[in-house]
Amino acid sequence: MQNRIIPNNVHDENNESVKGNQFLRSIENKIEQLEFEGIKKLAESALFSFPGEPDQINSSFAWLKWVQSDEKSSKIWWEWIRNNKKELKERDKYILKLWRTIDDPSNAVRKTLDPKSFPWSYYKNHFFHWFLARFNTVAARQIFNSSWLSGHIHLFIDFFILFIAGLFFYFNPVAVCYRLSAMLGLMIIFLLGKIITKIPSTYYLQSLMPRLAVTISIGYLFLSSAGGLVNFLYIVTGGHALHYIAGIAILISVWLYIILVIQSRIKPTPDFPQAFRLSFHLMLTAAAYSALGLLICEPILFSKSFLAENNICNAQASSTYLFTTATIAMAIGVALQLVWEEKPVTDPL
Repeated sequence: MQNRIIPNNVHDENNESVKGNQFLRSIENKIEQLEFEGIKKLAESALFSFPGEPDQINSSFAWLKWVQSDEKSSKIWWEWIRNNKKELKERDKYILKLWRTIDDPSNAVRKTLDPKSFPWSYYKNHFFHWFLARFNTVAARQIFNSSWLSGHIHLFIDFFILFIAGLFFYFNPVAVCYRLSAMLGLMIIFLLGKIITKIPSTYYLQSLMPRLAVTISIGYLFLSSAGGLVNFLYIVTGGHALHYIAGIAILISVWLYIILVIQSRIKPTPDFPQAFRLSFHLMLTAAAYSALGLLICEPILFSKSFLAENNICNAQASSTYLFTTATIAMAIGVALQLVWEEKPVTDPL
């Protein structure tokens, strides 16, 4: 993770930065002296741009740099906050609130900044990727637009995809025009999401986790190269109930795995409610991408070439078989990303 939030050319030749560095060292000294409560008061004061501080600009940036960094002292303090169940225990919420304090155009610190020396787009880009690296797509979007709808727009998109895909596979129409109409409707909902959030296109697309979509497509690619597995899913005995139970078991397993990955990669380690909340957004988006992939791949996976060996090529796959297939493709994609890739699944391509 890139921890430097101030470009090299901004402060390196600025004598005023010395005061900011002194302020930063004072934080380090307090940590070394275990003055944790003093740091807590400082953190609360920072949300109001350090009222009464003579050097608000340097203090604000120095504090922001330290509190979001991976410095040992910063990690120690955040662990102490979490273990003592203080009000600031959730790091993401605090950083987002601190960002909003400084990002406010009416803020005294923001007003005094020279746009040529302090390119605000640089800081937005930094914190957008900072939150993505912590699996927090909601906060990442709220860097650009603080509204609740902007942060949670993916919920509406994901549920819409699942609803359309569910209707399509329940009625299972044969005509190609229905499939194309469903895909066109999904493209429109992605476009509407962009219009509603008013987020730059590049960041909007990155926040929808395209890396996750690619890994799930690899899951479908694996299934398309393993016709025997698809045949097995189609002819396995046990009825529809067995397929639903198997699919739900896979979903729960993937969900728990994502929670464990989040708790192992984020520092300080989030408690279960926070990890559950972050994993819910990832899981819902993964399910939506898997449904979208099934909409595209179903004619291939259940075509004559895959089912001819079992002499059932004239039958249509029911929604239960498709449900199990989608969960397997999703599990393969998520596992590939989280096991073999060092970058988080939310990291941009």
